[in-house]
Amino acid sequence: MQLNRVSIYRKLIALMLQAGDEKNALSVAKRMLPFSNWASMDIFAYAQAVASADDTNGALKWIERAIVTAQVNGDVSMTDLGTFLLMKARLHEKLGETEEALKTYRQVALGAGIRRVVRRAAIEWLCNYYERRGDVEELSNWLKWLSWAAPELQKEIERKLKELKLQQTKP
Repeated sequence: MQLNRVSIYRKLIALMLQAGDEKNALSVAKRMLPFSNWASMDIFAYAQAVASADDTNGALKWIERAIVTAQVNGDVSMTDLGTFLLMKARLHEKLGETEEALKTYRQVALGAGIRRVVRRAAIEWLCNYYERRGDVEELSNWLKWLSWAAPELQKEIERKLKELKLQQTKP
């Protein structure tokens, strides 16, 4: 009976977040916790609600707890774990902790068993990061990964790689 209640709470939280009702989403998330068996998806739902209430530090603590729980219990797929890590990276980025965000985005981008769509988000962030920094070598490497993650962008990526190669050969 409790598992059904928790899954209903999780769905309700997701619907409220989609509707932009962050205050009620957090309230529902707080009511869910006593019925939760502390599965990583429950903790993730709570972390999302906390993040939507602009408590970035609090959300970071909860998402880290969800990640550890997922790794220890193995109760979610690798793709879900990748989604947790993506949220963690975005929270670090929001806090201005670029090095931590970079490390976590790399972990998602290189994560075996994580679906392409999740890895693509991390790879795109890494490409943008290295392009802003002007690091041609790293950008080239991540663009090659992006061609795998986003085959529909193949021609655009090849054009960009040619431009980068020309930049590298210029004295």
